[in-house]
Amino acid sequence: MTGIYFQAPCRLKSYSATTKSGKTVVRIEIESTDHREAGYLLNDLEKILKQQKEAARPRKEPKVAPKPLALPAPALQLTYRGDAE
Repeated sequence: MTGIYFQAPCRLKSYSATTKSGKTVVRIEIESTDHREAGYLLNDLEKILKQQKEAARPRKEPKVAPKPLALPAPALQLTYRGDAE
C-alpha cells in the first residue's frame, strides 16, 4: 500500500470522492506555504505514479535457450601430419 505523508507547512485543504461505473475517484487538495515541501510532495507523487505504471506493465518472459540436439556435434576432422614443419 502506498502512503502520502506531508509535514507542518502543508495542510489538508479539502477532499471529495466520486463514484462512477464502479470506480471511486478521491480528490485531495493540500495547501502548502513552503515551496520546497510542495516540491517534495510532488516528487513523492511522481514516484508513486511510476511504481504503479511499472506494476501494471506486462512482464516479458525471458528467452529460453533452445534445447540441445540429441547427439553432440561431430568431432572436427583434423589431419595429423606428424613432425612435419
